[in-house]
Amino acid sequence: MAKKKPTIKRKKAKRKVKRAKRLATTVPIEDGALPWLTVVGAKQNNLRNVTVELPLGRFVCVTGVSGSGKSSLVNDIIREVLARDLNGATKIRPGKHERIDGIEHLDKVIDIDQSAIGRTPRSNPATYIKVFDEIRTLYTKLPDAKVRGYKPGRFSFNVKTGKPGGGRCEACEGNGSHKIEMDFLADIWSPCPVCEGRRFSHETLQILFKGKSITDVLRMDVQEALEHFESVPKIAGMLRTLHDVGLDYLKLGQSSTTLSGGEAQRIKLARELVKRPTGRTLYILDEPTTGLHFADIKRLLSVLHGFVDAGNTVLVIEHNLDVVKTADWVIDLGPEGGSGGGRIVATGTPEKIAKSKRSFTGQSLREVLSVGPKDRGSQKTITPATRNGRSKTREKDRITVVGARQHNLKDISVEVPRGKTTVCSGPSGSGKSSFAIDTVYAEGQRRYVESLSSYARQFLGRLQPPKVDHVYGLSPSICIEQKNTSKSPRSTVGTVTEIYDYMRVLWARVGQPHCPKCKIPIGTQTADEIVERIMANGTSSRLMLLAPVSTTGQESYAHLFERERANGYARVRVDGAVLSLGEPIKIDAKRRHTVELVVDRVVVKASQRARIAESVEQSLAVGRGVMIAAPVEVEGSAEEIRFSQHRSCESCGKGFDELTPHHFSFNTRVGWCESCDGLGVQQGASPAAIITRPTRSIVGGAVAAWGTLGKSAKLYALADALARHIGFDVLTPWRDLSETQQLAFLQGCGEDWIEVAPAGRGRKSSAAGSMAGMQFKWRGFFPAIDRATRTSWQYRKRLENLVTEVPCERCRGSRLQPAAVATRVGGKTIHEVCTMPLGETLVWFESIKLDARRRKIAGELLHEIVSRTRFLVDVGLDYVSLHRTAATLSGGEAQRIQLASQIGSGLTGVLYVLDEPTIGLHPRDNGRLIRALRHLRDLGNTL
Repeated sequence: MAKKKPTIKRKKAKRKVKRAKRLATTVPIEDGALPWLTVVGAKQNNLRNVTVELPLGRFVCVTGVSGSGKSSLVNDIIREVLARDLNGATKIRPGKHERIDGIEHLDKVIDIDQSAIGRTPRSNPATYIKVFDEIRTLYTKLPDAKVRGYKPGRFSFNVKTGKPGGGRCEACEGNGSHKIEMDFLADIWSPCPVCEGRRFSHETLQILFKGKSITDVLRMDVQEALEHFESVPKIAGMLRTLHDVGLDYLKLGQSSTTLSGGEAQRIKLARELVKRPTGRTLYILDEPTTGLHFADIKRLLSVLHGFVDAGNTVLVIEHNLDVVKTADWVIDLGPEGGSGGGRIVATGTPEKIAKSKRSFTGQSLREVLSVGPKDRGSQKTITPATRNGRSKTREKDRITVVGARQHNLKDISVEVPRGKTTVCSGPSGSGKSSFAIDTVYAEGQRRYVESLSSYARQFLGRLQPPKVDHVYGLSPSICIEQKNTSKSPRSTVGTVTEIYDYMRVLWARVGQPHCPKCKIPIGTQTADEIVERIMANGTSSRLMLLAPVSTTGQESYAHLFERERANGYARVRVDGAVLSLGEPIKIDAKRRHTVELVVDRVVVKASQRARIAESVEQSLAVGRGVMIAAPVEVEGSAEEIRFSQHRSCESCGKGFDELTPHHFSFNTRVGWCESCDGLGVQQGASPAAIITRPTRSIVGGAVAAWGTLGKSAKLYALADALARHIGFDVLTPWRDLSETQQLAFLQGCGEDWIEVAPAGRGRKSSAAGSMAGMQFKWRGFFPAIDRATRTSWQYRKRLENLVTEVPCERCRGSRLQPAAVATRVGGKTIHEVCTMPLGETLVWFESIKLDARRRKIAGELLHEIVSRTRFLVDVGLDYVSLHRTAATLSGGEAQRIQLASQIGSGLTGVLYVLDEPTIGLHPRDNGRLIRALRHLRDLGNTL
């Protein structure tokens, strides 16, 4: 005989929180008239072969203590089975159970959780509920959009420009901002400098609905959008769902990554409200009130009860009593968690559950349903003092050492105040270091190592405990001694203080790349930037917009011309000459030719901007990111401008990779100079050994091996030609030459060919006449000596007095790759700043001028750089440069630099042990050091 189903009356009486107004009647449903969903034989996890009945078309809450089996029942069994049988989901594995009856009364199941609605900045509320699709369609129906032939993809920031037909800003790919990874700092989203955060191209933004562009719509909040689109019923109806769930304040284009869990959940509810209700849907929510304010819970309940009023079923796993007491039916599992749970404790209305003595949920509901707001507000407040009977004792403010016997210490016990500066003094050998370093610091290090995992400890080894009975109140310990901590030749003042690490990120993120050879800025250009440059070319200018093309594979030029004529192009420029594709073109097929399609011929005027923009987009698409703007009147002249969307030099055409902070590191293969492996020096001849008499000219005896040269000597003719090539007079004294001219003479002129002047030109010389027209390459003294010492031990022996460490021939001592060295911030390269004295470096960083976008990116980086550099200057190291090798520092310098790195780290509650920090310091520097130590103490540390 079938079990008789209980009668469920939907009543509101005696519920302190009113339910949302129901559309359905509250007339009791007679036995058998209510459809039920029955789970038979549930055995998943700790469920003990239970059978559960859920009334459909009602608001059902599943309650119970943690671990009682709620998620196993709802998520693992009910949701998975219905997703498979109703939604057609695959690759799911429902929990253990016998069967579920009553599925025929449902048509689908929807799981609504608090997970994010999207993982990228592109996702937003408007796209999620599909209202943005309707808005884009509306914009395509506007007269201006119809004239231009714009499709819905034109108003999407997810569709590329060009052939796909998108109208987004390609500089930021429709994001409106650039994500700038700051390595060890938090990432920064910087507004796109091209579209200024509008996400779309200039032409797309010219299409207006009621005076608002598509970007203006995305910047509206829900309430503003409702008023703006009130005349469009479909859009207004979809926006009203966001209003109904209490999200009037959200912007339509607000990034999904900035939404809270509760906001994301309500947006999902709004998406369901947009859909036409079937009255046979089961909505599942797992603790939907997590993290929600009481006002948000009220909104949530209103929407959920609205689903029920439409005939649907809402199944909620919840602990919040404000939700449970408004339910139509409660299923309480338990009574305990784990092995003590998995049973049905009680089922029924909240009032019935409150009467159950076995149900912990019922005990809580009993109090909530019987106690009003005033009674609850008068409950006694429990404070820590009343809970414990007494206030907590203050933490110990001292470090206590008991029974120290390390080395010559005689079982001493000492108390050191925390957060203060304590001096440990005494004659040599009295045990100062034994106490401070070998006992206190060693015990702190040992405890830190012992706190690590066994896997980490195997690499550090076991530290022997010092001879001491007890050390109480010990903080994490750091010892700063007067010795160079790094023996690496690559370690510099900048890397030790971490200033250089911040500079690497700064130069990589806000630096302007330059071509190392041409010394001109390089970078990519978007279609909008190209249009702006063309419009700035001057009004009434007549330009040809050209797209470079080339043959593919074995294709001939004749086939190329025929193909482009078939594509609708009328003219082509071949080797600077404009020809018509409608007539036969005769060219030498055996030679390589420069072919450029004439995409359009335009007159630069404000009224023609839309046409110019479309032609630019087409030129870039045909030219694969490259196009040329050439004057019509002076075809093929040097006045034409070449634009590229690739990172390349406009002069020499060389391409460059995008630079990252690793490219500015001389400790990695990515960044270091390949010639010196990031050391900045190589074995070579000393300039002083080659130029022995700097007051003389190179032909007058300045060069040791040359001596004084007569005008009739062939070497004189070569030296004269070399001097003219470098840019100085052969009779100019060496000391009067610029640094660049001296380096070119010593290190060579690369692959340049130098021609000897004929007789009668310049100073007359018989040797020059006999060598007229001869060409040679000048390799320089340094490379020649370096090559000789490497290839022959005889030369190595003969030249050993000349060989020493000299600046690297390739990187000139910068240690980096050419592309990184050429990048500039504020007009200076990273190497130029690193070689400046710290006093000048501090002034330069404090006065650096950046635009608003770069200033936002550089804000935290500049703060760290300036604060650390100022400390080094304050302790008397203003004469040191960041490029200086750490191995060349004195003990006092090394210690103060270590202090700078510690203050820059901003640690508090640390025990710092310093071993005679004033050794080797001038009295002026002692005062500076004391101020630095006081600052370290004021951060909350113990010295």
